[in-house]
Amino acid sequence: FPTRRSSDLYVTIVAVDASLPVLAQHGIQPDIVTSIERVPATSRFFEKTPEDVLEKTVCVASSVQHAKVLSSIEKAQVVISLRPLAYMMLTGPREWGYIGIGMSSANMAYELIYHSHFKTCILIGQDLAYGEDGTSHSDGHIFGAQEVKYKESD
Repeated sequence: FPTRRSSDLYVTIVAVDASLPVLAQHGIQPDIVTSIERVPATSRFFEKTPEDVLEKTVCVASSVQHAKVLSSIEKAQVVISLRPLAYMMLTGPREWGYIGIGMSSANMAYELIYHSHFKTCILIGQDLAYGEDGTSHSDGHIFGAQEVKYKESD
């Protein structure tokens, strides 16, 4: 995977798909973006990202990704990962390995980071925690800062 050198510090930025358009708006170029969602609405994260950002990004997409999402990341370098589901493990090539045991792009990013043996990592994501004001996502998010409604029980 690509790395950038800043003095003696090497950095690889791994981000989840929902954060890609917001990062691009702020001039942050992620090296790797993970995507695992099966719904067509996820394609909006890539459709709202400038082509020059996509062209410099490795998109690690799940093999269960919706076709609309896959077509929206054509400008990026695309890696399709098999998930460790029974039918994929029975029919897929074991030597390639599997990632995506979790239910979200953040889980997938963490697993990719873990298997890549990074020593220090900053994971950038949209809905990893609620803001103090109850927002679920950052300003500028495609589906809005209040996509998930905060409940005291959360």
